Amino acid sequence: MLGNDSKKIAPAAALLVLLTASGCSELHEYVIEGEVTSFEYSEFSSVENDAVSDFKLEAQVDFFPFPGPYIDDGTTKAYNDIIEYFNLVSSGAQLDIVMDFPEFPDNVSINNSFYSKANGVDVFLMELDYEQSGLRTYHRFEMSQLGSPFIDLVTAYPELFSGSYATEVAYESQTTDVATTAVVSTISAAGTTTSVIDRVISELDLDGDGIDDALDQCPSSDLAETVSFNWLETGVANPVGANGCSLMDRFAACEAEAEEQPSSPWGWFQPVVSGPTQCERDVIYGAQNEGLIDYTEGRMLRRALSTYYNAENGED
Repeated sequence: MLGNDSKKIAPAAALLVLLTASGCSELHEYVIEGEVTSFEYSEFSSVENDAVSDFKLEAQVDFFPFPGPYIDDGTTKAYNDIIEYFNLVSSGAQLDIVMDFPEFPDNVSINNSFYSKANGVDVFLMELDYEQSGLRTYHRFEMSQLGSPFIDLVTAYPELFSGSYATEVAYESQTTDVATTAVVSTISAAGTTTSVIDRVISELDLDGDGIDDALDQCPSSDLAETVSFNWLETGVANPVGANGCSLMDRFAACEAEAEEQPSSPWGWFQPVVSGPTQCERDVIYGAQNEGLIDYTEGRMLRRALSTYYNAENGED
């Protein structure tokens, strides 16, 4: 699991597993951090093992309405094939070891998530077993209640309470050679959590701007890295606001608004726009008020608009 790029280890030190699923009903993202109390990796020296001091797990589970849990007895819910993402990193002084796994592991034999309040003790467990590049790797991550309960089974799908609290953590991993069945590496670790986050992520975000489609006022956002006015690049970032509209979306709306204005009674004598419109000015000031851009960036956009209109109007 982790420290500086001087060392790389076999699968299990830090891991990234992506497993796909479809037809989900609710996608949860877990970010679980804590302190390591004991750590033993078969490829580390005792000094290196002793140096491992903390861990961070990032995972995603995709709950399905069907077939649902394979255990659901009032105190326990257990699911197959809902883990989509699992990334566990342990780190410490003089250690920086990261091992990335392929996006689609082969021959997945175990993909279990287990939530239990049986016997008055909350237990959360994730298990993975898969094959990749001739190696079979098993991971088991378990959290057990130390103080207050931390699992909610009353909701439609299980939830971990978000907050700063301690639970007992145990992790084990083993990697074997498929051809020879020889054990390549093992990890056994224990610790306690210091922070747990469980948040629901909507998969209905078709434009990928991070805003749920249900709340997104611009469902097909222009997500260019920076703001540009046709040929003129401003160098100002193009952030997305809480309403799901990027700055480029907002300027595009101003252009569409201008095009919808009624025809002038002067025919071909119709005046041309000689500078930034009020709508465009409002976009800039609104973005500053929302904290999407600062004053300097707002001034850069105003100057860029003036430069653009001057050039379009044939002015120096």
